[in-house]
Amino acid sequence: MPIGFREAEWDASVYRRVLMCSNCGLLMDLQDDPLPEICDFYPLHSPEGDIVEEKVRYCCPRCGVCLDEVEPRWVTISPKIPDVAEALEKGECQGIEFKGWRDEIRGRLPPPLKKQLTESIAAFATSNPGVIYLGIENDKTVTGIDTNISKDRFELMIADFARNRVKPSLSGVEVKFLRYRVEGEEKTVIAIAVPKGFGPVYCTKAGIPYLRDGGRKRPAEPHEVEARRSAYFKQVKQQTSQSAKT
Repeated sequence: MPIGFREAEWDASVYRRVLMCSNCGLLMDLQDDPLPEICDFYPLHSPEGDIVEEKVRYCCPRCGVCLDEVEPRWVTISPKIPDVAEALEKGECQGIEFKGWRDEIRGRLPPPLKKQLTESIAAFATSNPGVIYLGIENDKTVTGIDTNISKDRFELMIADFARNRVKPSLSGVEVKFLRYRVEGEEKTVIAIAVPKGFGPVYCTKAGIPYLRDGGRKRPAEPHEVEARRSAYFKQVKQQTSQSAKT
C-alpha cells in the first residue's frame, strides 16, 4: 500500500473518518491522515502551451480511480468480541458488562431483562463501544443462559431493541453465542456487541439518558447531557467547515 492511505483496520474504540472508493469499495482510514498523499500530477497549460501549474488528482491505491469527487464519511465500528476467558480476565470495565440471568428464557425475553438490556445498550451507545455478556454474574461466576431462542432470532430481537427502544435509533449491534466449560459442564454465554452511536446521548424509550461509568451504567446527569451535546455540535460544525475548505 503506497504511503498516505492506510487500509482501514477495525480494532477501533470509536467511529472513524474513512474514504470509500466508488469503484472497488476499498475503505481507507483518514482518522490520522487528514489528506491523502496518493495522487497523480498532471500539467495545466497556458494558451501559449506553457506549463503553468501541476494539478493534483487523488487516486485509489488499489484500482487507481480518481477520488476527487468522493466525500469522506464517518462509520460506526462495532467492538471486537473477546471470548469468555478473556472477558473474565479483564473483568467489568468501561467496555465490558456482565449480566447474570438464572431463569430459563423460552420464546421471548422477560420484560425485566428487556429493560436491563435496553439501558445497557443506551449506555454504551452514549459513551463507547462495549460488550454485554449475558450469562456471567458480577462476581465473574459463569452461570450461562438456558434458552431455546436461536442465535439469529436473538440477534433480531436485540436489533429491534436498538432500533425501537433506544432513542435515537441505533444500528450495528451484533450478537454472538459463546461456549465456556465450568467444571466439565458447557455453558452458553450470549455476547452483545454495542457500537458507539453517532448521536451525543442515547436514552431509553422512557426518555432516560444513560452512560457508561467505569464498570457500571447509570443515568446521565443534566449537565453531562448538555456537555455531550455541546461537544457533539461543535464537532459537527468543525467537520462541516473542513469539508467546505476541501
